[in-house]
Amino acid sequence: MGTDAWEYRQKVFSLSKEGRFPEAYELVKEALTIYPSNPFLLNSEIYVIYRMGNVKEARQKAEEQFQTLKNNQSFLRTYLSILDKSGDHEDILRLIDSGVLSQDFQGKAKPDFFIHAARIVSRAGFTDRGLEILRKAPQLEEIEKEIEKFGSHMTRSGKLRNPYVEHYRGKRAAVVIKEIEGIRMLAAYKDDFPLHHYLAEKYKKTGQLDKAAEVYRYLLTIRDDTFTRNRLGYVCKDMGLLDEAVIYFKEGLMKDPFQTHLHTALADIFVKRNYPEGFERVVTDILAVHPNAGHLYGIIKKVKNLCSN
Repeated sequence: MGTDAWEYRQKVFSLSKEGRFPEAYELVKEALTIYPSNPFLLNSEIYVIYRMGNVKEARQKAEEQFQTLKNNQSFLRTYLSILDKSGDHEDILRLIDSGVLSQDFQGKAKPDFFIHAARIVSRAGFTDRGLEILRKAPQLEEIEKEIEKFGSHMTRSGKLRNPYVEHYRGKRAAVVIKEIEGIRMLAAYKDDFPLHHYLAEKYKKTGQLDKAAEVYRYLLTIRDDTFTRNRLGYVCKDMGLLDEAVIYFKEGLMKDPFQTHLHTALADIFVKRNYPEGFERVVTDILAVHPNAGHLYGIIKKVKNLCSN
């Protein structure tokens, strides 16, 4: 009997893991003569060619297979590395703008992918866009730590710098809150977005969620901001203000339906309520605006299954 696609996949993976790229390349070429449309094998060919140092050829093949593989985390990670190696920053920006780096990968998004993508994007000179990728990623501990690292990096580089981080460094939270509350409604500060955001984060970190929510709501009267709205949604969820949280999560997904952490949080609310019909109604509204967000149908099904158990 011949080797099936799965066996080829395992052998190519093992050879690549051992760094035996020329052997892996010969094997994947053989496999593709039998299974020319297998996504794993197509992706493996690009990865192996890249690791052998043939960046130009790897890029050509990656662009030929982009439409087929654009929903594959491994492929996008390799493609980003190829663009980074090529120094083609404009194409990295084009990739960011396409939205594929912020998708949920059919609910299988991994934090290390987003961290890798954000670092390459930052290295290309788009630190703010790298931070945007992290903020759209699942809200896990690894992601939160990386966001903090980005914050310190951007302070050094002068990008997206919040001056109040340095200004209040070393002061106790209670002192910071008292000082900012004393000045924030003065004419010079009432529209100061970074100041109010810093205050909201201090309230959140000290467990004063009602105060944090109040400031986040005020921030949204200063300007429409995706990150602030998402933060407010999570604070409302933690406070048990679930109807309000649903509104903010839905608004966020109306703007960008590929924010994995938002539809996960939204689904969690409706599962706890055992109300799959409500979730389906919300998601149907989102799909009416974003018919390309087909991954949401799978989330509807998942919520129904969880509620039926």
